[in-house]
Amino acid sequence: MLRKSIHGALILLLLCALPASAQRRDRVRKAERIRSDASHLAAVLDDLQYQRVRFTDNVWRTSANEALALANRLYDETGGRADARNARAHIRQMRTAVLRGNLAAARNHAQQALPYVHALSDWAYNRRR
Repeated sequence: MLRKSIHGALILLLLCALPASAQRRDRVRKAERIRSDASHLAAVLDDLQYQRVRFTDNVWRTSANEALALANRLYDETGGRADARNARAHIRQMRTAVLRGNLAAARNHAQQALPYVHALSDWAYNRRR
């Protein structure tokens, strides 16, 4: 009889532990996805600030669209955190400046968005633990 109750207790313990480990695994995966998107976005924004290379209008437009897509995804993945909201606002302004041909303003907005993107990456790294 004691053996059956020990078996039952072990099974119950395993059934309770599995959802908890799955939730942690999902949280870690989400944090890694946020860090990956933030790193990718930071690289795009950093590339656009490099003034020694003359990018074509197509490269600017494509990069601005990619940055906006990543910023939107970060905003959704973080639940609308203030850093994600601010980064997305600057990237929207950057994209608008690119579409108008004002590349100096676009570089400026890319530079202003970078600290928020780095803050999101740091937040995701600390959340992962």
